Amino acid sequence: MIDTPTLNPALSLAEIARAVALEVYKKVDSRISEFMAQERILSPLLSPDQVKRYLNVSDAVLQYLRDSRQLAYVRVKGKYMYKAEDVERFVSSNYYQEKRARAFDERKKATGQKGDAK
Repeated sequence: MIDTPTLNPALSLAEIARAVALEVYKKVDSRISEFMAQERILSPLLSPDQVKRYLNVSDAVLQYLRDSRQLAYVRVKGKYMYKAEDVERFVSSNYYQEKRARAFDERKKATGQKGDAK
């Protein structure tokens, strides 16, 4: 039940409507937040084509990643689907640029070269 503001003759109809609308918004927002917290599976699912484009890989490579359990997936009506957060986690765990840049800088220091790593 929605709490209506106490009747105050000084309040205009617009102010009362605004107060009721705000109360409704708060209730709906809290229910949506509760539902989203309970339903953790609500992250967007990506199709194989979307994942292949994002990772710039072929069908065979995507199948290898799936078969070797490097990339999690779900089957929905016989079709492989991927959670966006799993694809992001895969990319993050396989991101080596920082290590390469650090190794390049260490080699420069060891040989006395100047210049920045790219």
